[in-house]
Amino acid sequence: MIFLGTGASELIPNPLCGCDVCRRALASRDPRDKRCRSAFLLDGENMIDCGPDVMSACAKEGISLQDLKHIFLTHSHSDHFASVTLENLQMCVTEPPKLEIYLSREAWDGYQRLGEVLTRQDYTNYPEKAGRWPKQCTFIPVEPFTEFPVGGMTVSAVVGRHPGMFGGEQSLNYLFQKDGKTTFYACDTGLFYPETFEYLKKFRLDTLIIECVFGKLPLQRDKQHMNLEFLFETIDQLTAQGTVDADTHMYITHVGHKGGLLHEELNEALQARYGSRICAAYDGLRI
Repeated sequence: MIFLGTGASELIPNPLCGCDVCRRALASRDPRDKRCRSAFLLDGENMIDCGPDVMSACAKEGISLQDLKHIFLTHSHSDHFASVTLENLQMCVTEPPKLEIYLSREAWDGYQRLGEVLTRQDYTNYPEKAGRWPKQCTFIPVEPFTEFPVGGMTVSAVVGRHPGMFGGEQSLNYLFQKDGKTTFYACDTGLFYPETFEYLKKFRLDTLIIECVFGKLPLQRDKQHMNLEFLFETIDQLTAQGTVDADTHMYITHVGHKGGLLHEELNEALQARYGSRICAAYDGLRI
């Protein structure tokens, strides 16, 4: 498993921003302080999110996606799904992979309405290319809190407190079970809904990957992302109900510059609370 990107939508650093974190990240020689938009590769066949930085991240890390089969979309925001990324399917010399793309019902409905634009944009003068995307990509809507098989895994999704681009859409956070191991990827999420905690009572997590966009910045409880306060509250409740225990490995991703912390500062805040079983992920981290 590898983190292809661990930043929020505005990256770290945002070269247009003059905040303390962006200024220090620009000057930093520590590559862990530079964060592209978040995406995660479970293995050669399975990826979570497909934003605008995925192709360059794979090139940088020496990763081929020729065997990729499944993409699990958390939601439709452009830092998590960028149609320009999948247009590379039309640029391959060899046969490109055929992809199954899992997403919420609301996002699926929205992309059906946008299908003509997504398929024909920039190909008005090349009608033979239009329509190739649907042949290579199958969009599959997911029902939350329902298990389904994908490529030797058992997968399910819970609803996050984070809206997407389409009406009624909320993010999905995915639970993967394979070979007796369970991984939960929660990004973007905000504070968990009660039904999410209830569903997760059935599981013990080997790996928890969860967002912390806003770091030390205070937030209202209806905010659609996590800060450290909300993150700690969530982990403590997952621990109290047995979903997380001393053997659960925890990684923090989707980190934003507004949180005020560079990589090592965030890592210190996390480990002061939970010790070495938690760490701030960084671009290129393999677990």
